Amino acid sequence: MRSLYLKIFLASWLMMLLVVGCNMLVTWTLARQFEDSEGRTQTLSSYASQAMEQFATGGPMGLQRWREQLKLKTGLKVVLLDDRGLSLTGEPLPPWLLDKLFRFGRQPMQSEDAESCTDDDDHDHDRHSNEYRRGDDDHKYRKDKRDWIGRDDWKDKRFPRFRPAVLPMQYNGQRYLFVVMNPRELLEHLYSGPQLAWRIGLTLLLVGLLSFLMARYLISPIRQLQRTSQKLAEGQLDSRVGDTVSGRKDELGQLGQDFDRMAERIQSLVQGQQQLLRDVSHELRTPLARQRVALELARKQLGEDASLDRIEKQAEQLDQLIDEILMLARLDARAETEPKTPIDLDQLLQELTEEFNLDQARVDYRSDGAVSLAIEPRLIRRAVANGLSNALKYSQDQVELSLSIGDNDILIQIADRGPGIEPEMLEKIFEPFVRTDKARSRQQGGWGLGLAIAARAVAQHQGRISARNRDDGGLILAIQLPRQSS
Repeated sequence: MRSLYLKIFLASWLMMLLVVGCNMLVTWTLARQFEDSEGRTQTLSSYASQAMEQFATGGPMGLQRWREQLKLKTGLKVVLLDDRGLSLTGEPLPPWLLDKLFRFGRQPMQSEDAESCTDDDDHDHDRHSNEYRRGDDDHKYRKDKRDWIGRDDWKDKRFPRFRPAVLPMQYNGQRYLFVVMNPRELLEHLYSGPQLAWRIGLTLLLVGLLSFLMARYLISPIRQLQRTSQKLAEGQLDSRVGDTVSGRKDELGQLGQDFDRMAERIQSLVQGQQQLLRDVSHELRTPLARQRVALELARKQLGEDASLDRIEKQAEQLDQLIDEILMLARLDARAETEPKTPIDLDQLLQELTEEFNLDQARVDYRSDGAVSLAIEPRLIRRAVANGLSNALKYSQDQVELSLSIGDNDILIQIADRGPGIEPEMLEKIFEPFVRTDKARSRQQGGWGLGLAIAARAVAQHQGRISARNRDDGGLILAIQLPRQSS
């Protein structure tokens, strides 16, 4: 089956058929068990005894009142006949029914359904019916058409509700027939509160189980696609949904195949771009080295010259750009340059602060104390240094560097008093070659790679980096690292 639409459609129909089928099976089974059980016979015997007692104590009027109360209470329509087939409450009965009941009453006393006393031969009915017909048809004897049924209905197997239950009995030496015209009303207890409760509970359990299996069948590949897309977004370009999804023969399988092709194409493009950057950067190193050699030779010949100083400065900037491009490419490729080792992060930040304060003391460092963390020292040092350099460029006041130690993580914050950044740029500044109109300019230098390198260095430590504007002016750069003991 290759169509997901068809699978859902057929599964819904199958679920409904199973629920309906199970309910019908349970109802039929319980009804048959009750009809064949001693409880049904005992119930009929109890009603027959009550009817006989009411007739013995209250006469026909007492029996009639009891019949009406029983009908209101249980819905049962009963009649008590003497050995001649006459109703003790006086209402007429259909002759064909009297014929059958009369012949049945001559049988030995036993509890049977009237169904068991149906015609053996139709001519038997014709032989006896003249005794009771009295020149009238059956309809004359129907006091209420809902109470009695026709001869053909009695024989029709499609009308099981219309088969009266007959209980022969004796009282004070006389024979009687207790007839329940609608014995199926005895099954009403199957629809009582407790019965309905467990039947509804069983239905809900069945529907819940089928719904769970259907939802799992549909949701599992979607979750796999979601997990794979998240990995791709995190930079794991080799992530694929695999055969568990793409191997399916429906629309979700086709989606998985298209997703894997897309991921493979993205990986190829990104890796090609990274390789190009690395190749170009390496190729630029050779002419840059030759340019520096030429500058040194020119200085020996010309001495100090402003033009040569500008050329040398541009060469240093170009060398720095190449270094940052290569660093960014290595971080994107997740190539760890050195193993993670336990380092006192407080000491590392103190040393970094001292380096920045050699020229002028503009970095104010505050710490909660020493803390050991398994990191790549060079990467974390580079990330914090890039953040400090960025803050010092755009702030004339002191830059605040702080280390906060929490139960589960460690927070490094760099706060400045610069112009801040537009809110819509706060997340974009961690992308390569992104500049902000307000904070960056050519005179201040930079190519928009420092914070991008910092973000990737922090990500390699399963940390997070973010930026937000200060309420009183300036920018706060926050680096959050998961705490790890040495």
